[in-house]
Amino acid sequence: MDKQDFTYPSNALHERMMTALKTVYPGFVSWRMIVSGPPGSGKSTVEASFPVPDGKNRYFADAEDSMAYLDGGKDCADWYAPRKQRFHMVRVRMPDLGDYAKMYSLIVKDAGQKLGVFGIDNIAIMQDTIVQYLIANAGTPVQIRETWKYFGMAHTLPVNSMIEKWGKAPKPGPEFWSAAKAIPQAFLLTCIKFGVHFIGATEEGNVWENYGSPGAKVVGKKAKIWDVWSRYTDGVIFLKRDVNKAIPPEGFINVHNPKMRLQGLNARWTMDWPHFIEELEAAAKREAEEIPESAQAPTTILVEEPEGDALLPQPEVVKVSDNGKDGPQASAN
Repeated sequence: MDKQDFTYPSNALHERMMTALKTVYPGFVSWRMIVSGPPGSGKSTVEASFPVPDGKNRYFADAEDSMAYLDGGKDCADWYAPRKQRFHMVRVRMPDLGDYAKMYSLIVKDAGQKLGVFGIDNIAIMQDTIVQYLIANAGTPVQIRETWKYFGMAHTLPVNSMIEKWGKAPKPGPEFWSAAKAIPQAFLLTCIKFGVHFIGATEEGNVWENYGSPGAKVVGKKAKIWDVWSRYTDGVIFLKRDVNKAIPPEGFINVHNPKMRLQGLNARWTMDWPHFIEELEAAAKREAEEIPESAQAPTTILVEEPEGDALLPQPEVVKVSDNGKDGPQASAN
């Protein structure tokens, strides 16, 4: 087959995606999404192939170096064959918090002129980087304040005496998590402000029923993200793929993590961008169809593991409430 047959029509896909979304949502400017799934489910490929218009770049924080096999360089032509893909991108490998600060400054400076999409792979590692930085530097609050200034988030930090306790307390309090979540919030709000698309990939965490009791059991999976990510994104898409077949993954809305602002989506679809955009176009036409049972959200209220427990040597889990009340904030891991 001729090489041209595998050329990835990123610009055309972006135009179709924006048309499909603006037809239903006239005020739509940029898409913010998170993909989650087990290892090998195709998260990095979905992220790396995010459609961008001609003349705009993909800009990624690659904490796992997992995109090394997809990175074609800044000026390459996108290439999407069944068992081999390459996409043009600018990639920062295994960033520390200083690198994230530089990336944030670049997004602000660019102001949506050259950047088409900003992505993080993976979010769970970024969260760990933030937590570790705050704990390791708790003895020097001035350094933390200077770093948070780069993100415009110094105002989220408490007084120095409280910061100094972070390196000693076994379970940091709410002020610690407010400071930690300020970094993701800065990235997401800045992408919204300048109309830059955002896509993040993350690992899965367990969802438990009756956690802490003798009858505890795992009842499903959930994206391993802090609540701030869900608050400022449009959807969390889960992936499932047969690694022995040269086909894209299956995308679906997880009943344990049912975040999706778009209306009319099917319960499941083929999750590469050509097929997902077809699903977006079809969703615009769905109005009266009942939600399939497989797509209905459970009536049980999910409660996530307290954030402080994330620093302890315990399983990284999410609880299911048995009392019907809202539970504590999202797990730090």
